[in-house]
Amino acid sequence: MEIRFQFLGSDLLFRKPDFILSCNDNNGLKGVFADLEKALDAGYWAAGYLSFEAGYALESKLNNFEMSEFPLFRFGLYRSPVDPQDFPLEPGDFQVRSFRYGLTYPQYEKNIQHIRDYIASGDVYQITYCLKAFFDFEGDPWNLYQTLLRDQPVPY
Repeated sequence: MEIRFQFLGSDLLFRKPDFILSCNDNNGLKGVFADLEKALDAGYWAAGYLSFEAGYALESKLNNFEMSEFPLFRFGLYRSPVDPQDFPLEPGDFQVRSFRYGLTYPQYEKNIQHIRDYIASGDVYQITYCLKAFFDFEGDPWNLYQTLLRDQPVPY
């Protein structure tokens, strides 16, 4: 597991973790958080991700939401980052094909109307609505990342 962060002028590279913490189901999420805390207390650096769907496991009303195969939580534990200058990347070509969303336009419209109804009724004041996009990818993921960063110059 190799992870490189470029954020607000800093560049961190994590290679060859001492171990990996991963969780694919609702029931194990609290346990891996506890394991992560122990590793951080022992001086490890953690690099990885917590998927959006992990929020369902943390909310009791949504805890029975059906999960996918994708890990909810996956972090590598490292003694320290390494110098990215020691591991230069040579960007290669890439292709993105067959871009598609995970729902139809009528489903999207219905969801947006539900959101508007919740806001109008005062149940919520804001909702961050996300949808999954799928595509076929071939080539160099680093170059795709650099292209997205260049074309969408936001710090997040």
